[in-house]
Formats: sequence, structure tokens, C-alpha cells
Amino acid sequence: MDWRIGIDEVGRGSLAGHVSVGAVMVRTDAAPISGADDSKKLTPGKREIVHRAILETPATFVAVTSAPVEVIDKVGIDKAVLACFERAARRLLATAAENGLGPVVSIRIDGRAPAGPFMPEFPVEFVVDGDATDWLIGAASIVAKVTRDRQMTELTKEFPGYGWEHNAGYGTAGHEAAIRTLGLTPLHRAKFCRKFAKPTAPMVPKEDPGVFDLFE
Repeated sequence: MDWRIGIDEVGRGSLAGHVSVGAVMVRTDAAPISGADDSKKLTPGKREIVHRAILETPATFVAVTSAPVEVIDKVGIDKAVLACFERAARRLLATAAENGLGPVVSIRIDGRAPAGPFMPEFPVEFVVDGDATDWLIGAASIVAKVTRDRQMTELTKEFPGYGWEHNAGYGTAGHEAAIRTLGLTPLHRAKFCRKFAKPTAPMVPKEDPGVFDLFE
């Protein structure tokens, strides 16, 4: 039986927090999961319902990777996202091999193809607006969005006042006003926030071996 993988990212344009990538692998003849669509089209409640359905659907495998703020500031968001794409894809390829699932014949990723080669040994296709046209990429976007939103909500306990439980670190008017008043945290992307404030706390590296080794 052949398999295919859909991949999407969340948090590319956020002012704070990591960027996350979700990947979902199913058989090529798998029926669409009800509600799987571009995560931006769904309410938070609907995303949670579909996310649960994705995790509970038989013969469905999920991987989530992320790049922390210090990597984004160091190498740039595009390279950080590509690293997460590759790590997520390779995790599911390893899952397929370890479980004898059969070949992965399609890897579809939301967005424009990078200028250089990307995993040329595998059947990778970049699809503009793929999360809206391929339900599997949409499912991946939901996995990434729900996972990242939960993590950003949890981080509000350590860094209150920025509204991350509502804005997930994106540049809303309330978030930008909080930055001007409270300054930046170690979880803000310094290069993204230059016009708001200077850092008020040192960046503390938190190594993620699943991402950092791609830049060594």
C-alpha cells in the first residue's frame, strides 16, 4: 500500500514564539477526514474537534516539529521553516520504514518551492494555497496550529500581559501595545520587533536537537 504526506507551517509571521510545522501521513486511498481544511478558516473550537479526529483516525500518523526564536533570529524564518519541513517529513518517512508500511509516493507541502533543491531524493511538491486545496495539507495545518496555540497559551503563565492566549504571538494591536509598554521577552523575535522596543531580557538558547543540528 502506498502512502502520502501533507505538510504545513504555522507561526511564520508571528512576533513571538516558535514556528511550528505539522505533517500528516495517510494511505493514498484514505478518505478525507471530515472538517480537515485550512486552519485559518476554522474557529478554535472547530480546530480542536478536527484535531482530535485526525489523531483518532486509524492508519494516520502525525509529526510536529518547531524552530525556536533564537534559530529564527539567527538563520531567518525561511530557512528555519524549511528545516522544520524536512525534519517533519523525515520523521514520517522513518515511521513508514520502521513499521513496514510501504512506500511514500507523495510529499506535498504548502507554499512556494525554495530556490534551491529540497529533499531531491523524495517526491516533494510545493503547492501554493495547498492547505485550502488538499485536505491532507489542511489537516497538517490544523495539527500545527492547535499544537502551537496550546503552547503559546501555556507560555502566558511565564510571560503575562501580551495576550498570547488570544493572539498566539501575532502582531495584533494589543500585542504591539504591550510590547511598547512592557518591552520584549526572550520569546519575542528581536528582528521582527525592532520598531516596537529593544530587548529587555537576554536571549536564552533552548536547544532543540531536532532542529539545531540542521544548522551545524
